[in-house]
This record gives sequence, C-alpha cells and structure tokens, in this order.
Amino acid sequence: MAKRFTDTNKFRSPFYRSLPAPYKLLWDLINHDCDHAGLWMVDFEIAQIYIGKDAKIDSEKALSFFNFDDTRIIQLNEGKIWLILPFIFEQYGSLNSSNRVHLSVMNTLEKFNIDLNQIETLKKEGATKPLISPLQGAKDKDKDKY
Repeated sequence: MAKRFTDTNKFRSPFYRSLPAPYKLLWDLINHDCDHAGLWMVDFEIAQIYIGKDAKIDSEKALSFFNFDDTRIIQLNEGKIWLILPFIFEQYGSLNSSNRVHLSVMNTLEKFNIDLNQIETLKKEGATKPLISPLQGAKDKDKDKY
C-alpha cells in the first residue's frame, strides 16, 4: 500500500475550492491512485464507481477544470495516461538523482520523454516544504505554530 503526503492547505487553494464536488473527489482519487511518478492510467469507468454514480464525472470536463488557470494534467499515450504535474513537487520537492526513489521517478518520466526541467520549475501555490528524506519525520520546530 502506497503512502502519500497530502497538502493540508488544499482546501484554501482557489483551484481546489473552485472545483465542483465530483471533480474534487476525482482530483483526490487520481492523486492517490497514480503511480510513484504521478502517472494515472485513465479509467473513468472505475473512477465513476469509486466516486459514486450520483456524482457524474466526464474526462473532457475534468481536463478543463484541472487545467483551467494552470497546466496540472498532461495527457500521454493519446490520453490513456495522465501526468499529474503538482504530484511530484508535493511528494518529493526537487528531484535528486542520488536518491533512489527520485531516480526511479526520473527514469519513469524519461520513458515518456517528459522534460524534467518543466517539473522542477513547477511552483505549486501553497505547497509545503517536502521532507529531504522519506525516513525523516517533522521536527517540532518545523511544525506550524498557531
């Protein structure tokens, strides 16, 4: 079972708040269902089952909502695979080839001829600073103080 970081400020994001409810669920689903490199094998039949039949979703509407004001999804393989651009920054920060997990992500992206510079320069609104090592926990000094 894969573990994922979740942006706790996503509910404050104008992008996320502007999504209709079914597409908020879809955004969360694809961010949890994608592989370690942020690649989601597009399957709207299964996504509709997970989200529920009372919350109709459509791939064209999804792309228009997700890419409305910024490019968040890149279609690969004639639309059969979606690359979720913010995923990599939220999960890993800057990719470093000396980290084995990062190297695996980089190799996966290179198989699809994806420009790593585009991903490295991505700036996600409200994104938190990622941990340097997945084994490193948050220190008290790093936690938000209210």
